[in-house]
Amino acid sequence: MWSKNAGVLLKNAILLSAVVKITTDAETTVDIYYKHSDAATQLFAYFISDASYSSDISSHGCWCAKLDPTADQSVLGGPYTADGLDLICKQWARARHCSQESGANCETPPSSDDIYQLTYSNSSSQCPDNDNCLSETCQIDMFYVNEILNFNRAGWTPSSCNNVATTQAAVTTAELTTALVAQAAEEAALSSNTGATSVHTCVQFETTPMPTQLEILCSTTPMDLVFVVDGSGSVAAENFEKQIEFVKAVVSNMTVGTDQTRIAMVQFSSFPATEFGFLTDEDQLLGKLDNVTQLIGGTNTGAAITYAYDNIIIGNKRDNARICVLVLTDGFSFDDVETPSDTLRGHGVYMFAAGWQQANEVQLQAIANEPVEDFVYQGATVDDLLAVTDDLTTVICSQPVS
Repeated sequence: MWSKNAGVLLKNAILLSAVVKITTDAETTVDIYYKHSDAATQLFAYFISDASYSSDISSHGCWCAKLDPTADQSVLGGPYTADGLDLICKQWARARHCSQESGANCETPPSSDDIYQLTYSNSSSQCPDNDNCLSETCQIDMFYVNEILNFNRAGWTPSSCNNVATTQAAVTTAELTTALVAQAAEEAALSSNTGATSVHTCVQFETTPMPTQLEILCSTTPMDLVFVVDGSGSVAAENFEKQIEFVKAVVSNMTVGTDQTRIAMVQFSSFPATEFGFLTDEDQLLGKLDNVTQLIGGTNTGAAITYAYDNIIIGNKRDNARICVLVLTDGFSFDDVETPSDTLRGHGVYMFAAGWQQANEVQLQAIANEPVEDFVYQGATVDDLLAVTDDLTTVICSQPVS
């Protein structure tokens, strides 16, 4: 992921579900040239199904016309725009310009022939996360392509740069999405104060990092996830804290929310106890996890599994959500774990087991669904489990609603 910086930052991650040109959910990765006009031409070809509209854009106004790779860039641009669409193109160019300012991600820009890779499907788009400049450039491009796609074309006709008036065109909310209305007002004010002087004021956007593939996977289907965590006396205090870090690591790639993933936790030793029922607020969840106090006592894992179902899941589960239970333990259970686990499986619950130190492999396999290579995770230490949280989370988020 890319970090906040002094350049132009995107207001949100752009989803492409409204683009009619994408017809399947299969992911496609394409190479996009860094040069602005080349990138625009490629992106229009991929995402604008109306070829005549693409052609009209690249011959429109003094700013959209700059998106034509064959245009004479030296005679285009300027402080004035033909209309709302031309203003979007101007702000796109300005965002690209600002990303190259001193201290910004593209302060030393790539060559025109360099590329960034864009991965997209009919539900999401993913920019690269291995280079801050190319990632930001990709996100800037996708933001403004989306604005162009959402531009209200009712009654719109293209206009050449020669026909652009010498005053800033009025821009209304009917022409631009809310994200750009404030910038349009600022642009008009700046133009009226500077006459024919080109305006290059850099406007910062609040950034929302591009989601990773794992985050996208975990947001596609609602889920109810219950952690059943060992708090017995055999777990040293520092390792109990690491178990909580393990829970946080698993959750970190999930979208916690009312209509997305809900998280609950049961802690157990000799007896189980509810730490918190299903939570839908991430800040509240992290606060609860930070305040968990270890129980200390024996290890009765089977009773905790039954308790989790009876006290957390029954009466609270959602019909449209996958239900998962993840048992985290360091040792041998003194009670039966197979019968309660089979009972939960019979109710459509996906059972996962993560064990470390002296955790009994036979019991872990009895707790978990099959195949064991997907549903059982075992290591010598909690750190070993922390190293495989992405693999575990991928399997959890891949299960269908049962």
